[in-house]
Amino acid sequence: MCQCDARRRWLLNAAPAKRSRGSASGSAIRSFLQRLGIAVCWPISQRASDALAAWPDQRKLNHGIVVMPDTPKKKIRISNRLSHSAIRVFPARRNEKGELILGAQATAFFWTNDGIVYVITNWHNVTAWDPIKDRALSEIAFTPTCLDFSIELARDAGEGTVIRDRRKATLDLFDGEGRPLWLEHPNFGRKVDVVALKVGELGDARLLSQPINTYADWTDFDISVGDDAYVLGYPVGLDGGAGFPIWKRASIASEPDIDLDGLPKLVVDTATRKGMSGSPVIAVRRGMANPKGVVGITDKTVLGTAETFLGVYSGRLGDDPLGVQIGIVWKARVVEEILHGGLRGKTPFE
Repeated sequence: MCQCDARRRWLLNAAPAKRSRGSASGSAIRSFLQRLGIAVCWPISQRASDALAAWPDQRKLNHGIVVMPDTPKKKIRISNRLSHSAIRVFPARRNEKGELILGAQATAFFWTNDGIVYVITNWHNVTAWDPIKDRALSEIAFTPTCLDFSIELARDAGEGTVIRDRRKATLDLFDGEGRPLWLEHPNFGRKVDVVALKVGELGDARLLSQPINTYADWTDFDISVGDDAYVLGYPVGLDGGAGFPIWKRASIASEPDIDLDGLPKLVVDTATRKGMSGSPVIAVRRGMANPKGVVGITDKTVLGTAETFLGVYSGRLGDDPLGVQIGIVWKARVVEEILHGGLRGKTPFE
């Protein structure tokens, strides 16, 4: 496909579309989710509505035992609360009947800033455009107009146990005039392949899908080349069971203080696959770790396993999955830079 045809098809596909309406049931939780800016498009159970009055403290909610709603007698121990952080997302668009047409699956995660919840993912996920090769990712120039994903609610069942209730939601990518709703990096724009899409104010409600920056057990240690890392996502659409992400092992492969290509990124050695773009990346150190600025063994020293948020994964270098197996990670600081000074997003042709 020539570049002019791809551009014409992308712009045509990006035209604003009508939103479909959801069912009228579950008014309490529907109102809550609509305040979050989510287009609700499913029937909501009374069990989920009851959860609004039963959410405990965030730190107590996001670990321990999860009871799956389809198997209420089966209890599952969640060994690491970060398994609640990554979410599966589908760039999508609506047809003339308001029905969703899903594009390629990707990964994202939630982040909170000043009481507002955001979805963090890659620029190429919301545009379906390759920012490096400057071309459409799809041969038919599929252009998403919304993001389809799941949001997890919970009902406290006592004794560290919660009942998990997963519900589908959509977020529009464009306003009524066709302008992008996502935020991009204030200095580098789409050269930093990370965007933030506003969901809305969280208020007193709590999500089982934990915003990753609310994780209570981070240790802000100085990362080093060779440190272990994990990419939490959904390779080729696979999950770790019950919708939880797969933890793909990696190691930090470049000096963390160096900004590769003059951009806030580093690389990791990992056998990642398609579908993991937008994944959160966690650096892990086992044995002993000190927070930045701490020397020697003190009461702040972590003995055992220390974890810190490394950044946002956006894909491999090169197209060969069995080649160099080097993945790109945008450094953790870019998320705050986008949220504190980010600019309204741009389409590939702006």
